[in-house]
Amino acid sequence: MSLQDYYNTGDDLSHPIGLSSWRCQTFTAGANYNIESVKLLLYKAGFPGIVTVSIRATDGDGKPTGGDLCSGTINGNELTTDPETDEWTEITFDSLYSLTSGTIYAIVIRAATNRIYWRLDSSDPSYEDGIYGWSQSSGTSWTVSTNYDAMFETYGTTAWPAGTIAGTSDKFAVLSFDTTGIAASIAGIGGESGVLTFETAGMIASIAGVSGHSGVLTTVGVLIGTIAAVAVLSADMLFVEIIKPSTSVTIKRLVVAGNNQIWYEGV
Repeated sequence: MSLQDYYNTGDDLSHPIGLSSWRCQTFTAGANYNIESVKLLLYKAGFPGIVTVSIRATDGDGKPTGGDLCSGTINGNELTTDPETDEWTEITFDSLYSLTSGTIYAIVIRAATNRIYWRLDSSDPSYEDGIYGWSQSSGTSWTVSTNYDAMFETYGTTAWPAGTIAGTSDKFAVLSFDTTGIAASIAGIGGESGVLTFETAGMIASIAGVSGHSGVLTTVGVLIGTIAAVAVLSADMLFVEIIKPSTSVTIKRLVVAGNNQIWYEGV
């Protein structure tokens, strides 16, 4: 999980939240990712109890619309009471939600009783990918204004497309298929990678492992190789072409194996 979208500097004002008074900050997803949590700059007055934060879709005017796409709660009573020591508070969502790059979403916050305060930038609000807003009707209707931007950070994991092999630290690579074989790059730790090349005559490949170490896979009819894994775990791989015993003509070729599954193609 890593920092994705944010506006986190320049706060100079606070707005209260409680009862029917809700607040929101919209943002534009900078990538396709699964949002897992948000951090907001908050403090409390009194004992606000349970505070709910959610992600919602937005309408054509940039206002929250519909129900919660995902949500999470915190105990507002545990927030600081000192505006000078307001703190970044993480709210983890009950379930992941996949955000689409370029789509505008809203962070919506509310508290059942008393008040909490969300820090804003009112002197030089410069977040261009969203807008701040408030509701005095528990989210039934909203007002938005370009005079403010609220402090927020979103966290999540990059959503991998189909045909992706994931590495560590959100590194990933995509396998591409064509009529002559497969060309692919598999990312390892720290972005190290190796290139797989599949040809009709055989297969030669290098797969990156821990700290950029790699093992070479090669085949002439039969392939034996070792793939380095995290914490220097490794596994032996044995690839055997399926052949007709009587004619020794290849009829199937292994494409990739993993997670107790095998993919193969006709030749």
